[in-house]
Amino acid sequence: GDAETLRGARNRLAALCRGTKQAEFYVAFEGGVFKTEDGRLHVAAWVCVSMHGDDYVSEARTATFQVPPAVQKLMEVEGLELGHADDKIFGRVESGRSEGTVGILTAGRLCRDRYYAHAMELAMIPFINANLWGLSASSKVISHNHAL
Repeated sequence: GDAETLRGARNRLAALCRGTKQAEFYVAFEGGVFKTEDGRLHVAAWVCVSMHGDDYVSEARTATFQVPPAVQKLMEVEGLELGHADDKIFGRVESGRSEGTVGILTAGRLCRDRYYAHAMELAMIPFINANLWGLSASSKVISHNHAL
């Protein structure tokens, strides 16, 4: 579910921070699925960002969209992960590593990179406005006029 996906992003970020010492920022993404009250399966991703030398973690989520019923059925009946169910339904190979479900369903109008970018920009808000969060990031690190 959604909470599990957020936990996954947090865990990825923690591992990245432990394993990489020379970065200014650490960024971790985790995509997942969750059911809405009506039983429909939706896709979303979480992004977690932290800055070197600061314990603060900013989190933001992508927009959500519904999984097609045929994909949901494969996931539930056969226990397939989303990418594998997509591959089976759409006749692709490793679509989860390329355009992703969002790219397939939007016929390439929204690639996975752009889908994640919006959440990334939102997760950077505390670092762009470090003074409002009491963080050590400076305008030298992130210009207010710089598009992410």
